[in-house]
Formats: sequence, structure tokens, C-alpha cells
Amino acid sequence: MADSGVVVPDGMSMRPATMGDTGAVAGLIEASDLEEFGEPEYSESDLRGEWEDEELPLDTRLILTGDGQVVGYGNVYTRGPARVEAEGYVHPGFYGRGIGSALIQWTELRAADHLAAAPPGLRVVLNNATSARNPGATALLTAKGYAPVRYFWQMRAQLDAPPPAPEWPRGVTVRPATSEADVRAVYEAIEESFRDHWGHHPRTLEEWLRDQKDAADRSLWYLATDGDAVAGAAVCRMFLETTGWVGSLGVRRPWRGQGLGMALLRHAMAEFYRRGTTKIGLGVDAANPTGATRLYERAGMVVKSEYAVFQKELRAGKEPAEDH
Repeated sequence: MADSGVVVPDGMSMRPATMGDTGAVAGLIEASDLEEFGEPEYSESDLRGEWEDEELPLDTRLILTGDGQVVGYGNVYTRGPARVEAEGYVHPGFYGRGIGSALIQWTELRAADHLAAAPPGLRVVLNNATSARNPGATALLTAKGYAPVRYFWQMRAQLDAPPPAPEWPRGVTVRPATSEADVRAVYEAIEESFRDHWGHHPRTLEEWLRDQKDAADRSLWYLATDGDAVAGAAVCRMFLETTGWVGSLGVRRPWRGQGLGMALLRHAMAEFYRRGTTKIGLGVDAANPTGATRLYERAGMVVKSEYAVFQKELRAGKEPAEDH
């Protein structure tokens, strides 16, 4: 794919990212988060972990000023056989200069490469997520032919006292996932629990573990069992050294409706509080089919920020079986 068709603002240039750019790009994302949400929602560690699994020369582009400041960042990757995901950031100090338009133009060119490799007969879409509170970005995507299809929340809780003790369903116990067998059981429980969620695609254990690279502390991975059966699991980690992050929390169908999700959440909150972390966060699909948003609200969590997924159809066809 050539970049020659992308219209970059006058006086600026575009190039792929390298691993040496993590600090500059993380700073750009932090400036965007501060402008839209009032606090960072992403870290340089998160970015570095993602880039380690990507082909940076193909899947990333930076837009730089004449003096080398990174003021735009775009990334394209696939999720499943027929979904292309794009993300773009523009430095708040450079809004309205055509940087967002250039990034969208590039992401669509890169998405066309992925389209050519998609299995025949499947509907292929390009998703582009942005803050739902950024009117400029939402107006630009709408003008480019995208439409909002899903909303996601970042939720937070501030613990001023120990959370209520978890109430486990009868026969259910919980333990940290310290053994390799426990790790596999957590993976299988999370994958099964999220199978009905929008946009889910199956992952192998190796793929799933790569996605958990920042959750290296297995004492914050919890496995809930009912006798020999796995009932549910949660994978948690520290984020920016200040926030206890509940990355994934899933309950298998036979144990839903018994309070296990709340018990796992309160168990995680209690452990974070014991360790001196009083701010808890997580991300959730606002239209979660299992009622997770209501559960988190009952646990005292509130919506801190909202993201909208804007979508454009690249090719009509049959919906992939794993997308919901």
C-alpha cells in the first residue's frame, strides 16, 4: 500500500511508527485523554505491548510537524476474519487542521489491503472508535460515511472504605489462578462467558495470553469453582500504578443470576483496597447482554467516559459466525 494518495496538511509529514516512538505517541494519547476525559486512560506500557504484536511499518502512521512533534497517530488491525479496526488520535492543540481527515484516509487505504485478504462471501466492515464526547471527531466520521453502531463505557469506583464482603453462591469458592491448569481454566471461562458479546472472536490460549501481557501478577487472577467445575473468573491488574483494573470478568451460564459476578467484583475490589489501591476501573459494552452494566452500577461504579464505535461497510456479504 502506498501513502501517496493521503493528503497530509501543509508543512507536515507522515511516516510509520517505530518502537522508539512509544513515548511520543503515548504523550499524544495522554494529551487527548486529558482534553476529553480529564485523566489518562492509557499508558505507554499498554502501547508498547500492543506494538510488539503488530507490523508497525504496515499498520501504523504518525503525522509530524516540521519540527518533528507527533501530532497525529493512526493504527489499523484485524479482529476476526472480516472486521478491520482503526483508531486515530489528534493532538488537541492541532484540531481543525486536516490531521484527522488524513488519518481516516490512510486507515481506509490500509483497510483495503485487509479486505483483499478476507474470506470470500463475508461482510467486511471497518470500525473506528472515538470518544463519544468529541463532537469534531464524530462529525468527521459521519461526514466520511461512518455510522455509530456501539457504545462502550469506562467505569470507575472510589473506595473510601472496604467494599462489602462478597456473598458467594452456595458451594462456590475462589482462589488465585497460580498454576498453568488454573490459567487455562480462566481462559476457557472468559472465552465462554464472552462468546455472546458483540464483536467477539475466538482466540487460542496463546493469543489470549498475549492480550494479558500487562496482567502479569497472577495473584490478581481469580478462578471461581463449584466443586470440580469452573463457574467464573476474573483477570485484574494495576493500571498507571494508581488504579485497580478489572480487565475481564465472566460467569459461565449455569451460574448466572446467582450473584457470582458481584461476588467476583467485590473480591477483586477488596484485594485492591487491601493493597492500598482505592480507585477501581473497568471497561464495558454499554449494551452488554448479560446485564453487566447494572451489576457495576450496583457495586458503586459510575461512567467516567464513553466511546462510540463508528462503522463503515467495506463489502456486503454474510455476517461472520463469531460476530454478534
